[in-house]
Amino acid sequence: IDLPTYPSWQPQRAIDHIMLSKGLSSFDARVVPVCFSDHCPVELRVDLPVDLRLRPALHPRVSL
Repeated sequence: IDLPTYPSWQPQRAIDHIMLSKGLSSFDARVVPVCFSDHCPVELRVDLPVDLRLRPALHPRVSL
């Protein structure tokens, strides 16, 4: 997907990317408009495999 991200004040070039492994699929890719950087961030939703199991964090942290 060709999403222009640079420069942030008038994006014209697609120079920022997100790479995924073959087993993952994505949807809803978009550029997030920002004014505090020279690049706009790219946001992407990822479909995780249904059989994915994550291990519990060894040192869970909670931010308040």
